[in-house]
Amino acid sequence: MLPYSKMIQGLDNRKLRKKEGLFVVEGPKLLEEALLANLSLKVVYIDEEKSDLYQELIKSAREKVAVYEIASKEFVELSDTVTPQGVLAVAKIPEYKLSDLKTAPFFLVLDGIQDPGNLGTIFRTALASGCGGMILLKNTADPFNPKVVRSAMGALFKIPFVLDVTPSKLARFVKETGSLIWAAMLEDAKPYYELVPKPKTGLIIGNEGAGISKEVFELASERVHIPIDGRAESLNAAIAAGILLFYLRNEIS
Repeated sequence: MLPYSKMIQGLDNRKLRKKEGLFVVEGPKLLEEALLANLSLKVVYIDEEKSDLYQELIKSAREKVAVYEIASKEFVELSDTVTPQGVLAVAKIPEYKLSDLKTAPFFLVLDGIQDPGNLGTIFRTALASGCGGMILLKNTADPFNPKVVRSAMGALFKIPFVLDVTPSKLARFVKETGSLIWAAMLEDAKPYYELVPKPKTGLIIGNEGAGISKEVFELASERVHIPIDGRAESLNAAIAAGILLFYLRNEIS
């Protein structure tokens, strides 16, 4: 029996991912990013019919983990994608603590983001902005959902983030670090460019429909909004996060 092969399809389930502390990395680009980030890999599978395409990648992977070349039929049974690229790995979920974010010049708090595409894009944007870390509250989607892993395009492996944080733990972190908290809001908020952030500013982005929960909103020092054309109702959560994160980057760095 090939190692982890029985478990791989089950890792689509959040409870099993959390129990085992494992998730699936699929595709050559993601495996390459995982290797570069020194992610802890447990096993790599390659579709033997496509192995000629990935000889350099296989060589790099074999320096760190066992690599198995398997029949295409077996690979398709393991894969989560409609058109598998022939590369799949099982990796250990990286673990961070709130203390890892104490020196972050600015950080991001996600309160109830549910769409996997949004979450993956937010990870990519946060990394690109130089964000020092992310805090995902308990009501936020699992970043190790296969759809999020794919849309994040390797950003999950490069930025520290803390999972399943409660509002009370966030409140303690804010108090201990003396952080200034901005809440992205649509109403009763100031245009973001009228405010001057300081180091240790945290930005809260709320749920795509309901916004920021009351308990979390109460931690905010400032309400900020992005002025938009009156014909538009609102911005996508990932786009809003990007605008505000890059503003923080430009003002703080």
